[in-house]
This record gives sequence, structure tokens and C-alpha cells, in this order.
Amino acid sequence: MGKSIRFFVLIALLIFLIGCSSTAGNNTTTSQSTRPAPTQPAPTPPAPTPPPTKIIDGWNTTNLDTARNVNYLSDLEKDVILEINMVRSDPKKYAEMYINPSKSAAAREAYNELLRTPSLPVLQPKLGLSLAAKDHVLDTGPRGMTGHTGSDRSTLSQRINRYGTWRTSISENCSYGMGTGRDINIQLLESRGHRANIMNRNSTVVGVATGPHSRYRVMCVQKFAVDFTDK
Repeated sequence: MGKSIRFFVLIALLIFLIGCSSTAGNNTTTSQSTRPAPTQPAPTPPAPTPPPTKIIDGWNTTNLDTARNVNYLSDLEKDVILEINMVRSDPKKYAEMYINPSKSAAAREAYNELLRTPSLPVLQPKLGLSLAAKDHVLDTGPRGMTGHTGSDRSTLSQRINRYGTWRTSISENCSYGMGTGRDINIQLLESRGHRANIMNRNSTVVGVATGPHSRYRVMCVQKFAVDFTDK
């Protein structure tokens, strides 16, 4: 009888130990299932896509065509700013490609001067300067007027002051009768004073407007500033 009791006690002890092991294993499993997953590193953002390279007439205009994406200029007005930046970025190349020194004494002077001029920073478009230029086009073009004084006797600075604040210096060019950005630019470069405005090393911003002119078919006004803040 004693052996039977010991046998049953041994069996009961084994059953108890097996049950404890199962419970510990379950607890361990439960504990592992609630452990947070390892933190993953944040994905690296893709590098910005560089602007497409634009080659025009052998010029890489990617950094010169600063006005192409603005929404307040016509294609012709954007072309004018591109031509300005082309001659500023490489005056010698521009002169050799587009200015005929045998055309006139003025053309020869422009050609020789640009050959000696170092590269200058490109200009950025400014809305306020373009609005001031547009005022002059709309005022003088239908009246067949030329020059820098408006029909209301307004001056360059008065027109610019309507749209913003300028510092240090401002200037203005007026072109008549030329229908492409290049022709406009060359006409002005062959004039000493207008060339000085385009090639002013201190200028940083530009505004342009074009429109009909009752005497010369088309006109273009360029505004330059060393510093300008739109209203």
C-alpha cells in the first residue's frame, strides 16, 4: 500500500512540474509578443531633380533663362531678359556671335567694348519693375511718343515708386521697332548709354514690358535696379 501511495505522489508531482513549465513557456511567449519592433531608420528623401539643360544657339541657358517660368511676362519679354543675361554672362562670345562691327561706328564701338568686358552676374526678374515698364508702354506706345517722360510728365523713378522700393540706383532703356529679343538687345547695346545700363555690374534685377507703338510698330521698355522690393 505504501508503494502505491508513493507511486501516485510521484505521478502527481510530475504532472505539477509539467504544468508549471507550460505556464512559464506561455508567459514567455506572451511577453515576447508585446515587445516593440525595432525602430527603422527614416527613408532618405530623393535628391531634387536638376533643371533640364537647355541649349539655345550653342548657349547653355539653364541658368540664364531666369524669367522663363514667371507668369506675368510674354514670351517676347522673357526672351529679352534671356538675351540680357546672355550678354552679361559672356560679353565676348555675344559680341563675336551677334554684333557686326562693320555695320556702323556705333556697332564697332559696342563690339570692341564687349570684347574687353568681364563676365557679370545674371539678372533676376522683378514684378514691380515690369509693371512700371508696362505703364510706360501703355502710356506712350498708343501716342507714338518716345523717350523716358510719360504723357503725364511722369519720370522713371515715379513709375517705379508706384510698385516698390528701390535702393542705390535705377535705370531705364527704351527700344523701338524691333520684334525679337535679340534685335531689341542688339539695338540697345549699340547705344552707349543703353549699353551701360545693360552691363551695369551692380544691377541685380530687371523688369521688361513690350507692346504696340503707333509709329514704330512695337516698343520695349527695360527697367534695371541694384536692389528692389515689390510692394
